[in-house]
Amino acid sequence: MIGWWNGNQTLVHQIGVYAIAAASMQIAMNAGVFSLLTGATWIVGAYTAAITVREGGNELLAFVLAIVIGAVSSAAISVLTRRLVGIGLAMVTMSLVLITGVILESVGSFTGGPLGLYGIPVLITTRDVLIAAGIVAVIMTVLERGRIGRAVATLREDPHIAASVGIPVPLARHIVMFLSGALAGLSGALYAFMFLTLTPMQGGFDFVLLLLSMVIIGGAGSWIGAYVGAALLIWLPDVSTVAHRWDGVMYGVILIAIVVYAPGGLTGIVGSAVRKAVTQARSIFSSEPATTPMSADSEA
Repeated sequence: MIGWWNGNQTLVHQIGVYAIAAASMQIAMNAGVFSLLTGATWIVGAYTAAITVREGGNELLAFVLAIVIGAVSSAAISVLTRRLVGIGLAMVTMSLVLITGVILESVGSFTGGPLGLYGIPVLITTRDVLIAAGIVAVIMTVLERGRIGRAVATLREDPHIAASVGIPVPLARHIVMFLSGALAGLSGALYAFMFLTLTPMQGGFDFVLLLLSMVIIGGAGSWIGAYVGAALLIWLPDVSTVAHRWDGVMYGVILIAIVVYAPGGLTGIVGSAVRKAVTQARSIFSSEPATTPMSADSEA
């Protein structure tokens, strides 16, 4: 076990970073907000953290700034796009992702231009990444349970019903986007401090598509799905030469199969199987054994 751990530090790093980024997209989708802005807030968070350290700031300040800028920028975009829903919101946020990459390329020496930033100091360990992923999981669990979880579910199913029961739909959407941007900024900062280099287009279309695939394959109904999807899609190319060579085809086939046959994702399949097993177990243990009444002759 120790040998595997020491030999797969980079894999664990990647899974942790992408799991948090996928959770950023999942939290918005779970509330019915089809936003693809995570790519933009992720790369902005990464650049913010890297530049902060380059200019003499410490690690804590870099993380705080990355999270705050990601959260605030995401909430601001939510306010500006408050009238958009569904595919319209997805197209606008995807356009903003592409625009962000072009801006980072054009700024010049401050962001490194098209070549990006190199030699970012490694300031975190695998343990730090796992702690961050664990904290995010706890926060997401709290948000998916109780009154907050029911409000999010109602918002996802029908905003009109949500408004009729007293849920402030516009404010709820802005809060969701705020949290989504915060998680994306955190993930970007973790990435910057682990992999040493950044380029402007790392948060572009391919990155967004990968995160979307993670959420759909794992299951958009819970943060667990985002984590499972991230682990699967990052792990498969690493352990299989065929998967690494044909990763695009493999992701496409898995995605089609999930969408067609299991819309709830892998966690939905497991959850359904567990519920069915529990129901059958209850029916078995709750049923009383049949008794045959004794005849009058036998009683005599």
